Amino acid sequence: MEHSIDIYIKNKLKELGWKDNQLADKSGISASQISKLKNGHVSKLSAQAFYSIVLAFNDNLENAIKVIFDLSKFELKEYKPKKRNEFGVLIQKFETTQNSIEEVSQKTGITGTRLNELYYRNGAPEAYEVIFIEKAIGVSTGKLFEKLFKSTLDAN
Repeated sequence: MEHSIDIYIKNKLKELGWKDNQLADKSGISASQISKLKNGHVSKLSAQAFYSIVLAFNDNLENAIKVIFDLSKFELKEYKPKKRNEFGVLIQKFETTQNSIEEVSQKTGITGTRLNELYYRNGAPEAYEVIFIEKAIGVSTGKLFEKLFKSTLDAN
């Protein structure tokens, strides 16, 4: 998904009167990576980089999301479970699954394959994926970012 992290970084650096190296120090992201992000040379914005930068600027995640992403791209689709046969309907009464990969995939448009990679393998989530998943599962903005990265960032 397209992002405008470059505009966000440039605006915040100017607003705060910071240099790139100050953002690098506060975020724990290398100065060279900050330069790439600031100059628009990064197509995939990792969730960790996004969160680290927003925290470094002491900004609100919702404000940052509005600047960095086109909010119209985060509209959830309706989840329509597959039609079940008689046995499937019977078994459904015993199921307690909520926010399944199938449901999250259908709501967000993130493929089941990609979600499997994120959930079960070593896939690193992009910022937009975490934002979308938060919306799909009904948690407040930033909750997953905080749970994923807060302890890592506190160590820096």
